[in-house]
Amino acid sequence: MVDVHNVNTRTIKGAQAATRSVRILKLFLLAERGLTLAQIIERTGLNRTTTFRLLRALESEGMLERDDARNEYQLGPVMRELAQRAAGQPRKLSAVAKKTLDALATETKETISLETLDGHDAVVVAEAQGARILAAESYVGERWPAHATATGKVLLAALTETDRSRHLAARLPSLTEHTIVNKRELAAELRRVANKGHALNLEEIELGFAAIAVPVEDAHGATMAALSIGGPKTRLTQRQLKQWLPRLREAARELSDRWTIDVE
Repeated sequence: MVDVHNVNTRTIKGAQAATRSVRILKLFLLAERGLTLAQIIERTGLNRTTTFRLLRALESEGMLERDDARNEYQLGPVMRELAQRAAGQPRKLSAVAKKTLDALATETKETISLETLDGHDAVVVAEAQGARILAAESYVGERWPAHATATGKVLLAALTETDRSRHLAARLPSLTEHTIVNKRELAAELRRVANKGHALNLEEIELGFAAIAVPVEDAHGATMAALSIGGPKTRLTQRQLKQWLPRLREAARELSDRWTIDVE
C-alpha cells in the first residue's frame, strides 16, 4: 500500500517537474496550516529557484493559492474540489442536509436549495419544497449559470481573486433583463456579496423569481456550498427575503456543524 503521507525524494525519469510538484502538494497532507516558501524548500530539499517556479505553476492551475497576509501557501480551489469529489461531497451534503432543509422549508413554506459550484455553474445538490400551492418544481441535479443565481453569486464571491477573474472572463449569458452581464458590475456585485455574507437574486434567473442565499462553510471557514430560500417575487419581496436572513444563516451554521461531525 502506498503511504500518501510519505514525501518521495525519488524522481521518475522524464517526469521531474511532475514528481517535484506532487512532492510539494503532499507536504500539505501533514500541515496544520499554510506553508511558507522557506518551509517548503526545507522539507522538499529543492533549491529556491526551482521551488518558486513550481509554486507559481501550481498556483496558476489552482492547485495552491497564496495567502499574502500570512506569506503562506495553502491548498487551492482545484485541490479542494478534487478532495470533495473523491469524498463524494455532493452525495454526503445531500444526506447531511435533509433534516435542516426540510425544517426550513416547513417553517418558511418556501423552496430551500443547497448548491455547489461546478465550473461556471451552480448545481442543486439538495432541495426541500415548502407547503405553498405556488412553488417551484424540484430541480435537484439542475445546473444554472452561477452569475445569475443567489447561490452562484455566493459561491463565486468565495473564490480567490484569480479564480473569480477566470469566471468573469467567460461569456455571461443574459437570462432575463435583470441578469448582470456587465463584467465590471458583476465584479462589484461579488465584492458586495463577499462583504455582506449573502446574495440576492431578484428576477435574474427567471422573471418573477426571487431568492436569498448564504454560504455554508467547512470546519476551516472555506465555503463549500450555498443555501438559499426562493420563490415567487410576489411573496418574497426584497424586504421579506432579508427578514429570513437570520434564520437562513442559522440553518447554514447547522449544516456546517453537521457536516463537520459527519466527516469526523
